[in-house]
Amino acid sequence: CNRCGDCQKACPHQAIECLEHRFPHLRGTPIIRPSDAPCHLCSDRPCQKACATGALNGLSSQKMGQAHINPLECLAWQRSTCTTCHERCPVSETITLDELSRPSISSEKCLGCGICQFSCPAPRNAIAITVNSHRSPSIRSPK
Repeated sequence: CNRCGDCQKACPHQAIECLEHRFPHLRGTPIIRPSDAPCHLCSDRPCQKACATGALNGLSSQKMGQAHINPLECLAWQRSTCTTCHERCPVSETITLDELSRPSISSEKCLGCGICQFSCPAPRNAIAITVNSHRSPSIRSPK
């Protein structure tokens, strides 16, 4: 990654942002903040096509992160009726429901797109579902 920002410009959902002055050594590094705008896993991969360095090559098979449920804040785990994360997840069989309709996330299938976190109806300060990012070995910061 040469921090050019082309992936950010190419994203039709404005999910990619570039770090600014708060992190001088990482300035320009593209990131996704699922709570603000998740990755929509576009089938035509405009971010990948826009990347001249190839830093995003292989994106379709790589994990961006891993979603985690906080049972203490999740509405379904607190005996409310909610299946939003299960309904909105774009990757089949990633979020499953138990016999009480409580969600669990498959670490093998989750790509970390953040749609579950973004669409979660729990109050934002509750943080019922979060996505921890993974540093991809093919996406490297310049030295």
